[in-house]
Amino acid sequence: MEEEHMKKRYMEIQMCNYQMKEIEEQLKQVDSQLVDVDSVFDSLASVENAKQGDELLIPISNGIFLKAKIEDNNSLFVNVGSDTVVKKSMSDSKALIMENKSHLLKFKEQLTHHLNALIVQEQKLREELSLAQNV
Repeated sequence: MEEEHMKKRYMEIQMCNYQMKEIEEQLKQVDSQLVDVDSVFDSLASVENAKQGDELLIPISNGIFLKAKIEDNNSLFVNVGSDTVVKKSMSDSKALIMENKSHLLKFKEQLTHHLNALIVQEQKLREELSLAQNV
């Protein structure tokens, strides 16, 4: 294999490695979002199981809570975009969260498939380079 061709293959390997790292970062972000979605779903279950007048600690920020009394645990106010908030039922809110989770899981599957394809491609390029160097 000529030197120019080997340089090209080496650059392709580097590009594969770069893309794999990018996808791995995206996968970490998706996993983090999935944890958040599960946490929200668990929080909704706690609110749903509360009775009118029960006091709950509502998270405001990491480690900061607001004490609140439950007046209505059957509806929530949901941001639907463009700073627009609408009232939704608990079941509609849960369905929205599950739909979001479903989209995240599909995206994770696509990312994983792409990552696996890049791994195979990178291995083939390395084998090709290895064979060329042994000639």
